Amino acid sequence: MRDIDLSFNKVHVIESLAPPDMLTGTKLYDDVMRSACAVHDSLEAELHTVRSPFDFLDVLARIQHATTNEGERPLIHVETHGNKHGLGLADGQGVLPWRKLKRKLTDINVASELNLLIVMSACEGAYLVREMKPTDRAVAWGILGPLKTISAGALRDGFSAFYAELFSSLDVNRAIQCLLAESGGAPINHGLMNAHDIFRRIFESYHRDAFTEDAMRAREQEVVRGVRMLNSDLDEVPDTTLASQFRDLLMATRDEFFAQYAERFFMSDLYPKNRDRFLLEELTVGD
Repeated sequence: MRDIDLSFNKVHVIESLAPPDMLTGTKLYDDVMRSACAVHDSLEAELHTVRSPFDFLDVLARIQHATTNEGERPLIHVETHGNKHGLGLADGQGVLPWRKLKRKLTDINVASELNLLIVMSACEGAYLVREMKPTDRAVAWGILGPLKTISAGALRDGFSAFYAELFSSLDVNRAIQCLLAESGGAPINHGLMNAHDIFRRIFESYHRDAFTEDAMRAREQEVVRGVRMLNSDLDEVPDTTLASQFRDLLMATRDEFFAQYAERFFMSDLYPKNRDRFLLEELTVGD
């Protein structure tokens, strides 16, 4: 797939780490971002040090407000730990659930017209994507992060190369290539899930679960029961006939619903330019 343009004008580093962790977010901000911002009047960076889920969500609420009301186009870099339940924060008092994080990030992404890039310092992106449903809007333009556990030093080197190029050229695609080339000398250390990748993963999961034979039979039985309750004129029509008609209708309208889901996910109903920007005419159920 071709490179897709991304508009941004501010980098937010949200760090929630506790000893003995290296404060990699602070180091990135101090060593790379502060000096780079002096070169570009139109580009800003801000470091947010948070300790609790409340603090983290408060930062996201302020970013959403700036995006909605002040024309900000954010890139959000998250420096913390995570697991299948959510983000672990410095106060050690539980986690910020992926479900809550997804809602806030999606609100920011909608306000940014699908221009939000999320950079994560741990192997967390897949957990965030698993919270998404086919009817959701995109949580981000892309999620960038490690594909496996790597050292703090390798993270620092990789992200330093990424932001040095990003603040120099303002080209996200070139910055990603620098990250992939630099991090530990092994390009497989990091990966980008762009909006197309996220959409495909959601639908692969949906079809894997919803279109198995057992799942289809359960849906047919539910529909037949509903039809019987609402329309007594069909009492003489066999259950097998009604079930077959439902299955045929479901398969016949699959492409239509896929297109509707894609329109909502890529926000072309809100921002028509996204139809061409994300090549929606080329998307098919098999993608």
